[in-house]
Amino acid sequence: MANYCRDFALAGLLHVTQNIVTLIQILVPIILLISVAIKLFKAMMNPDEKKNIPRIRNSFIAAALIFFIPTIVNTAISIVDTDNSFINCWNDAKTIYIKFQSSYYGKDEEKVKLYIDQDYEKGVNKDSNTSSGNYSKNVESYMKAVKNTVDYARANNYHYGDSHATPPTTDGLISCDRLEAKALWDIGYTDQRAGGEVVSTLDGYLTSHGWRKSTNINDIKYGSIVIVSHPGHNGTPTHAFTAVSYNPSTGVMVSYDEGEEWRIHAEQPFTSNYWTQSMIYGVYNME
Repeated sequence: MANYCRDFALAGLLHVTQNIVTLIQILVPIILLISVAIKLFKAMMNPDEKKNIPRIRNSFIAAALIFFIPTIVNTAISIVDTDNSFINCWNDAKTIYIKFQSSYYGKDEEKVKLYIDQDYEKGVNKDSNTSSGNYSKNVESYMKAVKNTVDYARANNYHYGDSHATPPTTDGLISCDRLEAKALWDIGYTDQRAGGEVVSTLDGYLTSHGWRKSTNINDIKYGSIVIVSHPGHNGTPTHAFTAVSYNPSTGVMVSYDEGEEWRIHAEQPFTSNYWTQSMIYGVYNME
C-alpha cells in the first residue's frame, strides 16, 4: 500500500476525500442543529407544531451519528487493517500531496517523484556503504546518521508513529526504535525487516550483527543503543534511544530520542536523569 501512496494522483484524490469528509463532519451536524432549533422555536410558538417532536429527536440522532462516523469508520478499519497499511497510506497521502503542492507545483509527476525520493534520502551518510551486509563499524558514522535522521525529521515535520516504509521513516513517521533503524540503515544495515527493526526485535538484530550487549548502565557511552523496560512491564523492552554520554556519578544522560511527538519537533540531544539501572534491558555497543 505504501508504494501506491507515492502515486500523486492517488495522493491528491485521498487528500480531497479527507477534506470532503471533514466538511461533511462539520457542516451537516451544524445544519441539522439549526433545523432542530427552528423546529423547537416553532413548537414553542405553535402547539400544532409539537407533532414534529419525534422528527426533532431524529435530527439530533442524525447529527451525532454523522459527527462520529469518521471515528466509527477508523475503528472498523483498524480492526480489519491489521498492519495499518491503509491508515498509513491515508496519512502519507496528505503529507506527500502538500509537499508536492507547496514545493513543486507545476512540475511533471516524474520530476516530483524524483524529488521525493531524493528528499527522503537526505540525511544518509554519503561516506558509508549501504549495500546489504556491508556494515560500517565506525561509531562516528552511526552518530552522524542519528543526528541527520533527527534533524531531518524535525525540519520536515515528521510525526510520531510506526513507520512501515523501506527505508525506515521515509513515510514521514518516526518513533524511538525507528530512529535507530533508520540510522543503522544509513550506515549499511539494510537487511532489516520491512519498516525497520522495532524495540522487540532490536536486541536480536544487534547481537546477531556483532554489537556487544551489556545490562550494566555504566557501559553506556557515546554511540550506545540503549533499550529499557519501563516500570511495571516485567522486564520486557519498551523503549530505545541512542546515548551521547552518561555520567555514572550524577546519573545524567544525554541522548537522541524520538519516543514522543514533542521530541520530534524539539532540539536534540536531550539531557535527563530519569533512567536507572533497574530499567536497563540492554546496552549495545559496536565491537
